[in-house]
Amino acid sequence: MSAEAVLDLNEHLAARRESTFLIRVRSEALAGVGVHDGDLLIVDRALEPADGDLVVAEGDEGLTLKRLSRRNGQCRLLPEHPCRPPAAFAGSPELSIWGVATSVVHALRR
Repeated sequence: MSAEAVLDLNEHLAARRESTFLIRVRSEALAGVGVHDGDLLIVDRALEPADGDLVVAEGDEGLTLKRLSRRNGQCRLLPEHPCRPPAAFAGSPELSIWGVATSVVHALRR
């Protein structure tokens, strides 16, 4: 481990600064995959969402963070919380994917 004179998190967490933004997580529904209430999520709008990615999507109820599933020509958003149902969205005008989650900043001490 070495100490650096200047720490620029953009160099480590934002490959494309112009398309990257932060979202503050306000849920414990993703705690099982290491994303906790209060964490900062780094999201890249320029990435093409792929099967298995955590994506930020906007639907009727606002923004949501779900796992993207592309199987047999069908796209679904899968919740990480076992009590929430999956949502199909193929061709749905009510839902759009904002970007792909690439990193999470989790405080060890609050």
